[in-house]
Amino acid sequence: MTTLIALEDVVDRHGRDALSDPIVLTGALRSLPDPPPDGEINLLAAAAGAGAAQRMRSVLEDGGSPAAAHRAATAACGGDAGAKWACAQLGAALGYLPRDASTDEPTAVLTGEKPKRAKGFAVIAGAVAAAVLVVTVANLVLVGGDEPKRPADPPTVPPSGSETTTLPMGSAPQRESAPAPVPEEAAAVFKDPKLLAAAKPYLDHPDVRCEAAKSIVSVRETVNCELGSGIIASFRVLFFPGQLTTLRKVLQTDNDGARPGSIRTLRWEYVPGQPGIRAGIPAGTPRTGDGTRIRFLEPENGYARLYFDEDATGVAVYMQAGTDDQQVLRKFWADPDA
Repeated sequence: MTTLIALEDVVDRHGRDALSDPIVLTGALRSLPDPPPDGEINLLAAAAGAGAAQRMRSVLEDGGSPAAAHRAATAACGGDAGAKWACAQLGAALGYLPRDASTDEPTAVLTGEKPKRAKGFAVIAGAVAAAVLVVTVANLVLVGGDEPKRPADPPTVPPSGSETTTLPMGSAPQRESAPAPVPEEAAAVFKDPKLLAAAKPYLDHPDVRCEAAKSIVSVRETVNCELGSGIIASFRVLFFPGQLTTLRKVLQTDNDGARPGSIRTLRWEYVPGQPGIRAGIPAGTPRTGDGTRIRFLEPENGYARLYFDEDATGVAVYMQAGTDDQQVLRKFWADPDA
């Protein structure tokens, strides 16, 4: 599948606006059966975020030629060879530029070599992605751009005998003592106070290790952590909290990184009087909550994965455990000190 065909597929499935939204574009491309290479997706997402499609349309509406539209968009995206290629791809997929404008691959433009295509892990991402996440984002890559390390010793929390994914208000576990202070080394990695606040309940384990990661387009900050007990997580904060809606949609309806039938979604809220404790809101309960939680199993090995976000802050968190027991992550998410 060529990059242009991939973009046309995205337009067919998500609409033309997807090529102007870096989060939707990243998630949609990574969820394809044969996604473009990461380098290509990054270039395309950057051009989408810089307004390449809007710039080309504006030039054309003012009577300019396709070549002039391409030049204007390229200049708006930085003016280098990668920007030129990405704008040609987006323009051709939208019908603003002739298809032959998109024949050069980015690797050919930059190095004279043809890129190798291969199936890769879909990322929210960066979703998600980021977003998104991505996200954004179908199959969540939690450590850099590579597959996360598989924990040697999976958590030993016993599985629940029920598939119930919610906890009624006030039923969350009670702590017998105050939580241990968050390790200074872990907390110091976080720059955004909202992101640190969301992560703090999970950082009071002595084995926690965190490191900053390069953020994708539309993500303000990304910090990846080993949380102990065989659980790893990627904490991200988006520039615009409203983008969470799109990220959730990709994870729920266009998620090639989830085993069919394994996706479970609900709204969640903080438990009053219990800082850091989260509880799911039972379906049909008239409470808006603080965010959305999505759980699923990774298709290849069946590892449990959990995503949750916060409406007000734009924080999006991805967790993974080296076990196929979804209850492990659900319980850890609700109360990491339980």
